[in-house]
Amino acid sequence: VVLLRGELLERWQAQLPAEAPNHFALNVLPGERQAFATAVGKLSPHASPLYPIVQGRLVNVKGHPAQEGLEDDSRGGRATRRDLNLTWSAGLPDGNRLEAGQWWDALPAGELPGVSLESELARSLGVGLGDTLGFIIGDRQIEARITSLRQVSWDNFQPNFFVIFAP
Repeated sequence: VVLLRGELLERWQAQLPAEAPNHFALNVLPGERQAFATAVGKLSPHASPLYPIVQGRLVNVKGHPAQEGLEDDSRGGRATRRDLNLTWSAGLPDGNRLEAGQWWDALPAGELPGVSLESELARSLGVGLGDTLGFIIGDRQIEARITSLRQVSWDNFQPNFFVIFAP
């Protein structure tokens, strides 16, 4: 077991990109964000962008309970049984590629908030562009319209999200 453990760790480390991050920060307060980003920028020219994160639960899909008709072991089924780390971003994150739809700058104002979904999660949930999703975030229920689907490179050691809201 000890030999196998060592071999597995060596294989895993050999697959890491040379500049893969080895430090992660959580719970940086909004008032400390700029000072923190400046300090990190001085330490590493390749620092990942900072993303705000809030936990929320997907509670409805197209106006129906989110778990309705989903297999428990599917990506969608798992996503509806736990809190998701949600974020918002003005730009498309590195390692993400638009598969369908448009990013925020081309969307009409005054409609439901836009949300971008990771494409495999969208397939598992049976949703596409224009469909609505309902989330509970804290004590608020928020309805959003899917405006884009993204393919995400999960193995790039960058912050990645299943769900990204318009700012």
